[in-house]
Amino acid sequence: MQNRLPILFLFAGSISFAQMQLVNGASYFNTSFAPQSIAVAYGSKLATSSQQGGDPLPLVLAGSKVTVAGIAAPLYYVSATQVNFVIPAGVPNGDAPVVISSADGTTTKTTIVIADVSPALFSANADGKGVAAGNLLRVTSKGERKYEALAKYDGAQKLYVPADIDMGSDQLYLLVYGTGLRNAKSVQVKIGNTTITPDYSGAQGSYAGLDQINIAVPRSLGSAGNVDVILTADGKTANTVKLRFNPSVGVPILIVGE
Repeated sequence: MQNRLPILFLFAGSISFAQMQLVNGASYFNTSFAPQSIAVAYGSKLATSSQQGGDPLPLVLAGSKVTVAGIAAPLYYVSATQVNFVIPAGVPNGDAPVVISSADGTTTKTTIVIADVSPALFSANADGKGVAAGNLLRVTSKGERKYEALAKYDGAQKLYVPADIDMGSDQLYLLVYGTGLRNAKSVQVKIGNTTITPDYSGAQGSYAGLDQINIAVPRSLGSAGNVDVILTADGKTANTVKLRFNPSVGVPILIVGE
């Protein structure tokens, strides 16, 4: 039950750092990094031009390359101030040097911590906060399948906010996206006050470094309203994102006569 998701959410708004800093590509936390997870480096003179990688992801882009513990990293995007890349498979746990070399010979270095699992969830606003990035899969009693958005754009606020999820009489599945959790032995998701074991958590399959979590929605959430989504993988907690279950579902309408 996997669904393609545009990779545009990987390109966040401008973030300024005095020197190069690496953050998780979903949460934007500066924590540990898991092999085959998405990372973002911010700095200066990281590349001589801006360029986006194709499929498969290249190891050199606009003349820039990244190594993690000496292993070349696949590149999503490079620019003078930002590089999006995938932590290579096979990088050992512990301190790992990261080196970004640009086409003009500029070399920028830092050190990160590698761990088997470092979970994070993508958000629709590409800032690690607010409504979750993903889709709702609705399966009717006749077996019909329909995908719906978890977010809607609010023009007044100029950002994405949670769309109402209407349970109805169908079976619903949440398909949410993250990174850094595919190696986890145990994944739990708490939605509001309900803790759920996902039907699937692992590699999304279409995009390097992207993980997918499939969750069957219990009917008890049908009128829960605004809820936090908290994912825990091998005891490590990801950034919190949000959803909204239509609070009017199952609530009788009271008509008062004159």
